[in-house]
Parts: sequence; structure tokens; C-alpha cells
Amino acid sequence: MSEPISPNGPVKVAITVDDFLQWKMVPFPTGYSAERVVSSLTSAFADFGITDCYAFFSTGPMEQDPSLREQVEAWCAAGHHVGNHTHNHASPDWVPASAFTADIKLSEDYIGSFIEAAPVKYFRYPMDMWGAEAEKVADIHHFLAKENYIPAPVSYWFYDAQFVAPYWRAVESADSDAAAWLVRTYAETAVDQLRRHAAVSREMFGRDPIFISVFHGTAVTSDSVRPMLEALVAAGVEFVSLEKGMRDPLNALPAPMHTRLFRNSTQKWADHLGVSFEGTPPLETLSRMEAVSPREGMSYEDVFGAMRNHAAKEVGGTVAGGEFDWQSAVRPIHD
Repeated sequence: MSEPISPNGPVKVAITVDDFLQWKMVPFPTGYSAERVVSSLTSAFADFGITDCYAFFSTGPMEQDPSLREQVEAWCAAGHHVGNHTHNHASPDWVPASAFTADIKLSEDYIGSFIEAAPVKYFRYPMDMWGAEAEKVADIHHFLAKENYIPAPVSYWFYDAQFVAPYWRAVESADSDAAAWLVRTYAETAVDQLRRHAAVSREMFGRDPIFISVFHGTAVTSDSVRPMLEALVAAGVEFVSLEKGMRDPLNALPAPMHTRLFRNSTQKWADHLGVSFEGTPPLETLSRMEAVSPREGMSYEDVFGAMRNHAAKEVGGTVAGGEFDWQSAVRPIHD
């Protein structure tokens, strides 16, 4: 067993998965697919006793490929659930409130029956961005309340989306050493970031809350999920359901600030209380990943910048810019 996450005993984590269909403008690498990802996740979850896991995914890819519905069916057939994550995956800061709520309704055209079949009708904001304008946030929450949605926050993440582009480059370059390093680093980063989130939470609240985690249904996750779960268990993590996680007041109560920045709820609380959050994001790790298997047009910003711009345009808006305020500090580090 590795060093425990907390000196107070096991830390409870509710696993959730975002975007296992990926996104418009971001295809799977050669040899990977939504089917492969869903199969990998459901198999690993069964072996680790993770049940009733909620998936939140933008349904835009289903517009391009209706057969992806089969993977949603496979996910639910394995005993898991689906929430709403909008159709196009745009931040509320990029579009008017009316356009954002219309995008939530549009997603129901594709997966509404799955959402209604879940024990709880959850909604997750794309990128866990709840919006910077209080009036707009209130308008969106009014809509969610009318539609019986409960917003499901993220209180722990480890920047797994930043692994997508380097793993894609490694796969397309047949760079097996780089791919293996990324899989190891994925698991190590998951544990390191949970340790940091837990330490900051104990400083702010005097206890270990139940963390609501997220990772994305991507190629790198499909190959890393087992070593990542093994590493978390070895560090004393106990997996619980999202419903149980939402009973913790720190998840049930929205963080007390509005921001356009890429922050989960624990980070928002730290910003609000003026508590330092050292090592989050893990800038050195992200910089080393940026140097992996370089290919023209496949940096993190190339890949996700195009995705974000397309998402905003699809909903009639534009990317505000600057949300990922730490990204400018990520520069390729070559070993």
C-alpha cells in the first residue's frame, strides 16, 4: 500500500465520467473508438466494484454518427447512468443563457430517455464552468430547477484531458515508450492531485469531504483506467456513488463565487478563502507531456482550441478567452 491520501483514514471518491463519445473536432486515435472506451471502462469498473456511475457527455458526436447510441445503451446495460452535459459542450460564458439552456434541451433529443431512466436527473456544466455572471447563472439555475435537474459539480480532477493530445500523438507515431510513460503518469497524477485536493480541503474545512471526481472517456483513459484505479485503492481510496457524494454539503452547496476560469469546486473555495493550492495544476507534468511525440498541429491548444471554438460557434457564441489562465505557463520540457 502506498502512502495514504489522508492521515484521517480512507478518502471517499465518487467516480464520474465525462465525454466518452469525445467531442466534435476531436476524433479518436487510430485503433480506438467509443466502443473500445466504454468496454474498457465498464470492465474495469466491474472489477473494482464501481457501480451506478454517471456519465456526462455532449451529444454532438451522435449528430454526426447516430450509431453511437449503441455505446450509451451498452453503458446503461452495464448498470450505469447518464446525465445531461449539453449538446455542443460550450461554456455558459460564451453564449446567452437562452442559447445555453436550448443546448441542454437539444441534448435531450438524443439521450432524453436515458436521462429520465437514471435514479437522479443530473446535469453537469461543460468543463465544470458554471458561469461568471450572477444573473446568467441564476437564469440557468431557474431553468434547471424547472426541468428537475440537479447540477453535479466536480470537486477533484487531475487534468486528464491534457493527456488526450500527447497520447494521440504517441499512438499515431507508434511511440510505445511515450504511450507507456503517459499511462504511468496518468495514474501517478491522479493520486498526486487527490492528495493535494484532500490536503487543501482539510485546511479549509477540517475534514476530508467526499470528492466527486471526473475523468474523460478517451483513448488514454481506456488504457490507463485500471492502473489508475489500482493506484487510488492502494492510497486508501474508497469508491462511492454520486448520489452519496451529493449528500456531502460541500458538493450539495455551490461554491461561493462566480468565475469564468477553469476551476473545480474545491479550487473555487480555495480562491474564495485565499488558501494556496500548490501544485494544482501540475504544470511540470503538463509541460513534459507537451513535449511527447511532437506532431505539427497536434498540441493541446491546437486540438482543444479548435474544439472550443467550434462548440461556441455551434451555439451562436464565441470563446471568451483566458479561461485556462495557467496554460500559458505550460511549455514543452524535453528530458
